[in-house]
Amino acid sequence: CHTGLGLVALAKGETAAAERHFRNAVAVTEELRAPLPSEEFRTAFFGNKLAPYNELVRICLAAGEERLVEALTIVESARSRTLVDSVGGSHENLIEPQDAFEANLLKQIGELREELNYLYKQINQSVNVDANRRLPQLQKELHERENKVLEVTRQLHHRRESVASPLHSFDVQHLQQQLSENDALVEYTSLGDELLAFVVLRDRIHVARNLASVEKIGERLAALRFQIDSLRFGARSVRRHLASLTQKINTHLQQLHAQLICPLERILEQRKLIVVPHGGLHYLPFHALHNGEQYLIERCEVSLAPSAAIFQQCLQRGTHKLERALLVGVADEQAPRIVDEIQTLKEVFPGATTLLQESATTEALRRDSAGVDVLHLACHGQFRSDNPLFSALRLADGWFTVRDAYGLKLDNALVTLSACETGANVVAPGDELIGLARGFFSAGARAVLLSLWMVDDETTDQMMVDFYQETMRGRSLSASLRAAQLKMLNERPHPFFWSPFVLVGHW
Repeated sequence: CHTGLGLVALAKGETAAAERHFRNAVAVTEELRAPLPSEEFRTAFFGNKLAPYNELVRICLAAGEERLVEALTIVESARSRTLVDSVGGSHENLIEPQDAFEANLLKQIGELREELNYLYKQINQSVNVDANRRLPQLQKELHERENKVLEVTRQLHHRRESVASPLHSFDVQHLQQQLSENDALVEYTSLGDELLAFVVLRDRIHVARNLASVEKIGERLAALRFQIDSLRFGARSVRRHLASLTQKINTHLQQLHAQLICPLERILEQRKLIVVPHGGLHYLPFHALHNGEQYLIERCEVSLAPSAAIFQQCLQRGTHKLERALLVGVADEQAPRIVDEIQTLKEVFPGATTLLQESATTEALRRDSAGVDVLHLACHGQFRSDNPLFSALRLADGWFTVRDAYGLKLDNALVTLSACETGANVVAPGDELIGLARGFFSAGARAVLLSLWMVDDETTDQMMVDFYQETMRGRSLSASLRAAQLKMLNERPHPFFWSPFVLVGHW
């Protein structure tokens, strides 16, 4: 009702009244959202209530520079809110029971997990005609058990979140104080079909309007993805034409650069970039954008963040030397070189704990990951677009899901997911990212290194070694990734090989 009254007031030219109604709509939304007992409910509830936030942003931007900070604050109040709550500490550890009732619920989850692993295995082995006939029934049983896990988990959340969590407040000025003179945070957002960007520097804030049509950007991203996917299966006949394919993909990268970066270049001045993407831009390797002469990574360091608030929280988690490492590797027919990758990384981290093949179990991962500086996970990844919270990594005893990651006790660790497409997410309304990285941030990671597409095994091995060697020399995470990517760029110029990995969180 408040949103409707605000839209009526706007149509009548009564801006002050419209703003008052939209603020009332936001207040009611926040009040109703806070006590909801699980992140699925919070995400779903928030998804269709973004209109008053967007209208308030329009009103603030129409007022000029004096309300830019307010406009960005409103954008942030509607972005990745459930993940912000989780990273901020409201996501409780649901591994240790507080009483007999919770112990029974956790026992149910354990039994369901065993049944799920059995079903996953049966589905993955469904290669013959008889098995394929059983596939619909197996998938039905799978979804029934996954839904039961969600139901039991919600009961645990409900018992522990009877008191409404406080509204997260985002302070732009505090963020500016945490940025260095050479940093620039670029946050993209949309109003209707208009894509715009806020640029936050240590001493000022800018906004760039009408960068592009959201619909047209989506079409360009789809064309870019087609070019990337043409190499994913490594067909020799395709790879013979790498020079022409590189030229073709650079055409798309130049078009995207012209719309997303060129209008901001005078402000950015080759600063280190922290990019907060929006919508489909979460799947774009910003560091591979091309200006006709150079890739963006050749000019500056680039890292990503789901939101400015989450980036700020990652900064508050601090940094420390990357000395204690846990290296986890499970090789299979889809990723046969993983054991070699782990053995090579042991030379970079001589005192590392390793979990290889049969020893890489869920329980071992929980036990040995507590307190490490680096958690490197080299195993097959699976993104579940139908049920993204069950996206998972394959360990020796089954699939390790997003929800399993919540139970880890990571203390400001760097988490590296070197498998394929570990950066895949469902981008729910409000830029709520639901994928593997979500679980590790909620468990306490300060940064996650992940891949946007199916990676090449050989180049991945080398880039991981180069990345870690640079960090051991004392360079920052984003500078280390940049050095590894530039080295691979000189050897394998097509972006498919050198640009799949992105650093999310603390740079």
